Amino acid sequence: MNFKEAKAKLKELAAGEYHSLSFEVTEFAGDGTQKAECACYIAEVGWTAKAPNFEKAIAQMEEMILHHDDPQLIEDMMPEVIEMRETA
Repeated sequence: MNFKEAKAKLKELAAGEYHSLSFEVTEFAGDGTQKAECACYIAEVGWTAKAPNFEKAIAQMEEMILHHDDPQLIEDMMPEVIEMRETA
């Protein structure tokens, strides 16, 4: 799945809500190894955890939408949210 396809799928999932698609590539000094990270956001749903590709980020968002009323699942998928709450 490329960026354009992921953006179209996220727009469909967002159903008119504000949404965002993130793609980040980090290159490490020395050996030049690269790491790609993708994430999705939909207002009233939240951000997915960082994923290695668009397919996994979209799949996470689909799960979040299906279980939007289950806060434990969201916390399980986004442990950094728990960490932020505990340190606040």
